[in-house]
Amino acid sequence: MKYSLALTSLMSAGVLLLSCGSEDSDPPPVAMNPLMPGSSGAPAATTPSTPPATTPSTAPSTAPSTTPSTEGQPGAGAPIAPPMAEMPNGGTPAGMNTGGATGMTPPAMGAAGAPAVTPPPPLTLIELVGDLDGHLFSVACGDTPNTDDCAGEGWRSSRAPAQLNACVGGRLEAQINFPIGGEPGVAYDVRMHFYGVMEPRNYGNVVTREAAGRPNLNTGGTPTPFASMQPGAGNYLATGDNNYNTYELHVLDNNQQEVAIHFLNADTQTGHYTMGISYEKSLELIGGGTLRLQIADANCRQIKNCGPGGVPCTGKARTIDISAAAPQPQGLQQPGLGKDPEHSGQWFLIDALGFTPAQ
Repeated sequence: MKYSLALTSLMSAGVLLLSCGSEDSDPPPVAMNPLMPGSSGAPAATTPSTPPATTPSTAPSTAPSTTPSTEGQPGAGAPIAPPMAEMPNGGTPAGMNTGGATGMTPPAMGAAGAPAVTPPPPLTLIELVGDLDGHLFSVACGDTPNTDDCAGEGWRSSRAPAQLNACVGGRLEAQINFPIGGEPGVAYDVRMHFYGVMEPRNYGNVVTREAAGRPNLNTGGTPTPFASMQPGAGNYLATGDNNYNTYELHVLDNNQQEVAIHFLNADTQTGHYTMGISYEKSLELIGGGTLRLQIADANCRQIKNCGPGGVPCTGKARTIDISAAAPQPQGLQQPGLGKDPEHSGQWFLIDALGFTPAQ
């Protein structure tokens, strides 16, 4: 009995010890996801259960994946966009903002989103009138009579100063065309200063003269001998003596149709005297058109640069101040045009000063 009680007590104590030890024992090992925070890096050995057809699976993959897992993150289960295709030479697909990447400078944009347009440079005077500016026309005496007129040697132009254009059939006729630049069909008011020595010409009542009566014959005097007419208004050669020189400027539009005619030496009479020319006028010229200089003399004789007329002419031959002209004419020898002052001929110079679009 004594031994039996002792054994019973020992067995009871062992059961108690076993019961207490079960509370402190470690839990069984749990498989870890290799891509979750805190994972030991070893893939789980357990096989994921098959998810219901209506619920996306959240079980970890049984094999390592090269694509990061989206489990437990916002948007889990959404389709993953394919990686961007690699472009040759490190380029970027079209339409992507490169943020300053080399070789991808975008064009400058205007206010409406269109590429900015650089305006053309402003039109210059030389682009508009060319060699009209600074053009010199001259007719020297071809003989040396003891009178206040002389035979015309022929005419010269500063376009080809060495070329002498002789009279043909006893007549002097010159026609020089100056192309006008600018925008075709656009009208420009071109300011010009005319210098020279000219004999008078009566163009009749078909022209409108600046002077209501006789012009001022003195250099720079007013009213000037300037006159104008519309084409078709009448025959300006039908009045007066055609043996006196005409000095004409014909304006042609961009279709080469004549739209205006101007005269530089208009008077109500003619005679053996000359006028000193130095005045400014504005002429309306047409972009893409022409300004035609035209001079005619029916007998190839001219009045000498002899002031009011009468010989001798040496002390009366005019020298016109052209110091303000730019450019300065080359080869102009005043007053004799390369001849003795007693036998000084006629000439005129065009100095273009500026322009504005016609109103």
